[in-house]
Amino acid sequence: MFARFTLRTNFFKLSEVFAFRPFPGIDEFPTFDVIPGHDASVVRMTNNGLRDLSILRWGLVPDWLPNGSSGFRRATTPAEIVTRSPYFSLFCRARCLVPADGFYSDQNSPEEHGERHFHSLRNGQPFAFAGLWSAVKLDGEILETFTILTTETNASGSSGHDRMPVIIPHDRYITWLSPDSKPEELVHLLRPYPAEELQCLPVSGSASESRDENAESISPEEIWSASW
Repeated sequence: MFARFTLRTNFFKLSEVFAFRPFPGIDEFPTFDVIPGHDASVVRMTNNGLRDLSILRWGLVPDWLPNGSSGFRRATTPAEIVTRSPYFSLFCRARCLVPADGFYSDQNSPEEHGERHFHSLRNGQPFAFAGLWSAVKLDGEILETFTILTTETNASGSSGHDRMPVIIPHDRYITWLSPDSKPEELVHLLRPYPAEELQCLPVSGSASESRDENAESISPEEIWSASW
């Protein structure tokens, strides 16, 4: 089960990797440890072809639900359904990149203390999940949310974790974001990331009520322990 990710990379490093313009007022990231329901950074393409960094809520509220039903939140969405469900409209017009530098997989729920792993690129570089976003009006305010697409796991997650987030290769960022990309071209990106380019580390640690959202050098195990 994929249910959280990290983003500890320096802001300026990320701006180089993703070539974005920060939205006015954004000069830092909301948190280094992201769970559903939190705000997180996403990169989207503007109408003039530039990439913008925005802050959206993780947990999609689709714009096709009546009155923007606030009770529906989808943190992850199986990539297999996006071409044969209402998600197809977002897949065609509302794609985004979700910057990260690591993610956790948990065989069971955190309360059951299942087997946990931390995944990152072997080269230590930040990367991007494939995301879909939506904007709805709730209580007179515009709420922008996103979901992360998932696919079957690769060999790096063979320890009982059957799903992993879709990671878009760096050289295909423009393909994923461009409004001119065809659905059949995009579908080919919805596949497990090569296992040989990822490292998978076991994580242990007990639940804790403490959180430190300012640390930048904390280890994956310390993040997990401090966050549950």
